[in-house]
Amino acid sequence: RKNGILHRDLKTANIFLNGGTTRIADFGFCEFVGEPRPSIAYNVGSPAYMSPESYRESYYSNKSDVWSIGIIFYEMLTGEVPFKKSEYA
Repeated sequence: RKNGILHRDLKTANIFLNGGTTRIADFGFCEFVGEPRPSIAYNVGSPAYMSPESYRESYYSNKSDVWSIGIIFYEMLTGEVPFKKSEYA
């Protein structure tokens, strides 16, 4: 958020742990979010981790990554994602 970068594909497969250090990988879908364009309106990423706004191709901001982090935490606790792709449709 501080740098205005929206990752747009945060998921467990893109997070690596190495000796107590956490790294985020795969910035292929990342986008700069700031002035003059504070939000984005198209669909990229992994459906199970997408916020409802990004899945429906509505305008979304860096809060979409916060949603994905919540999905990651849920998956870490339960072993599965809370929503399946078909539930968004």
